[in-house]
Amino acid sequence: MIEKKPDKYKRISWEVFKVAAGICLLVFLLINFSMVKDAVGKVFTVLTPIWMGVILCFLANPLYAFLRKLFEKKTGVSWAKVIATIVTTAVVVAVIYGLFALILPQISDSVMTLIQQAPGYFEKIGAFLEEFGTKHPEWKDTIEKAYTSVTGYLENFVDTAVVPNLTSIAASVFTSVKSFAVQMYNLLIGIVAMVYLLNVKETILPKLKKLLFAFLKKETAETFCDDMKKFVKIFGGYIAGKLLDSLIIGVLCFIFMSVMKMPYTLLISVIIGVTNIIPFLGPFIGAIPSSLLIILIDPKMGLIFIVFILILQQLDGNVIGPKILGQSTGVSSFWVLVSVILFGGLFGAVGMVFAIPIWAILTGLINRYAEKHLQQKGLPLEDSAYAPGKKVEAVSKREADETIEQ
Repeated sequence: MIEKKPDKYKRISWEVFKVAAGICLLVFLLINFSMVKDAVGKVFTVLTPIWMGVILCFLANPLYAFLRKLFEKKTGVSWAKVIATIVTTAVVVAVIYGLFALILPQISDSVMTLIQQAPGYFEKIGAFLEEFGTKHPEWKDTIEKAYTSVTGYLENFVDTAVVPNLTSIAASVFTSVKSFAVQMYNLLIGIVAMVYLLNVKETILPKLKKLLFAFLKKETAETFCDDMKKFVKIFGGYIAGKLLDSLIIGVLCFIFMSVMKMPYTLLISVIIGVTNIIPFLGPFIGAIPSSLLIILIDPKMGLIFIVFILILQQLDGNVIGPKILGQSTGVSSFWVLVSVILFGGLFGAVGMVFAIPIWAILTGLINRYAEKHLQQKGLPLEDSAYAPGKKVEAVSKREADETIEQ
């Protein structure tokens, strides 16, 4: 029996249809970007406990795997999973509870102290500026005008914006408290999701892989699985490394402020550590309000703190960060800035935090797609071959394959 050859025109028609459908989908997404963004944001918000569980699972899995392997030979697989799950969950809960028990009371006390002593802080700033103007008469008029302008603006702001809107401010405070309670609920559900994920990931992953191979071509499914392995490695390594990096920065800030006897040591150290999770822009986002808090109490200490933050940022960017994160993402400093600004503008603070791993994955996929087509065209894959003013020479298929292997 003669095997029937595929209809050439049907295959071409199918390829044209796929391209046209892809273009239509892209145009639709661009035209309705705001609606799509809101829909994605809604889904992301609803699934917040699951995302928390996934992140906690990433962080807790090394401890879980170690404990499970440790007890498997002594108790068997079933009991090893139970023991590893109980101990890992207990450690995660203890760490989270310890952080909240240590930090929240200190932050609350610091905020209340700041509110109560705010008038005295402004008097100190005025005395400092007056003393500076006495020592430097050439600056006296400028300082007086600036101080009068700022204090006048603040008084006007309190009279026109704060006092008439106390009801709205109280409602905002209530909304913030409610939001905090919701996040605590999400965290609790996230811990439950983490427990399930630690135990069922070995059964879920084969089922998902089975579905991929059922509905996709074998080569496509294998490529997708390879991409997901790289994604998990990049994403998991980056999240764990960035949290450790931010913890170190927060601790270094706490030590320095304690030695220098600066005010609001724990509060500011937490702000610096948390905002450091945001790449590139994070240290500056945290340093601005922190510097203002210290300047309100002691302007000289505020200047010292600003210098310290600049030094700490350089230390983190050139020593601590590279040592911890290494080249796990392979994203250059320029593209870090671009990705943080882009995803921050689209998705806010969450987009900033996850900008680098997502950018690394997207650029990796694009580069692989481009290299595949360059290889098909017999063109070189090295970046140096496309330098400005240099003629692009074709290479043999063997040379292209050797470049890919390297």
